[in-house]
This record gives sequence, structure tokens and C-alpha cells, in this order.
Amino acid sequence: MGKDEDSAFTFKPEEIHPVDPMQFAFALQLGSAAMTYRMPMKSPATEGVAVVSKDGTVHRYTLVDRPANRLMIAIRDHFAPDDKTYMSVMMRYSALQRLWKNERMKKWVRKDEQDPEKMEVHEAVFIAGATLPLNAEGCFEEDAFFNRLEEIAKAVDEPNSGPPVPGR
Repeated sequence: MGKDEDSAFTFKPEEIHPVDPMQFAFALQLGSAAMTYRMPMKSPATEGVAVVSKDGTVHRYTLVDRPANRLMIAIRDHFAPDDKTYMSVMMRYSALQRLWKNERMKKWVRKDEQDPEKMEVHEAVFIAGATLPLNAEGCFEEDAFFNRLEEIAKAVDEPNSGPPVPGR
């Protein structure tokens, strides 16, 4: 991972490696607990980010205590000092977020009947999100994602129906 000549964050898709589906699901559950204030943690406002300009000047920015920052810090702290796994989890989470509003995702994600503030997510979504490759834009190829999601879900729901499921 690095910076290009315009100082924009860049990555190569092959640098975003697959992660264990159970670790991925746990990390997202941990992040959810952090962003909804269901777990104790220091305020992200105590954290900072250093950014180096083209001229070498270092600028330090303080984070705001908001849900997205709480999620990011909780997941970072969980994987520390393994920055590669942390980055893979966050890139994969970001790629999944882009698919949440996709009409095809409705089959796999629904509101919890007991608590409408919560969502129920089919296990296959975590497995696909943890293991499928990202493209150069940091996204999942939609058709490939949903096709593989169907295959994984069938194997999860009917264990003897297909090839083994990663992480199971």
C-alpha cells in the first residue's frame, strides 16, 4: 500500500488478502458494538492521524468521536499489530457497505424482528466478504459476488450439497 504522486491512498488488490470468515464476522460485530456504544472504549477524540504532505510537512489531525471512527479504532485495536489483516478487514467491510443497498442483498440481510435497530445477516455474506477478491477500485465485482454468495449459502444451508465452504 502506498501513496501515488498526488498523495492519494492507493493499493493493489492483491495486497488485500482474504481473511478468516469467523475473524471477519467477529471484527464487524466488535465494530458494531463500538459504534453503538455497547462496549467500553476510549473516545476516538484521543486518537490522531498523521498525514505527510508532498513537501514533507507532517500534519496531525484529531478524530471526532463518531460511530464510524469508533468502529475503525475498535477493529484496529483488535488486530494490532497486524496492520495487513486490519487493512484487509476494513477494505472488505467498505466493499460490503457498497453492496448493502443493492436490491440483490435484500435476500441476505433483514431487520431483526425483535429489535428493528439490529440487522440479521446470513452467514454466507460474511464468508463471501472475507474471501472473495476485490477489484482495483476496492469493490467486489457484483455479479461474481452474488453468484458466489448463492453457492456459499447453499453449502451453508445444505452442508452436503456442494463444495466445502471456506472457514467452516
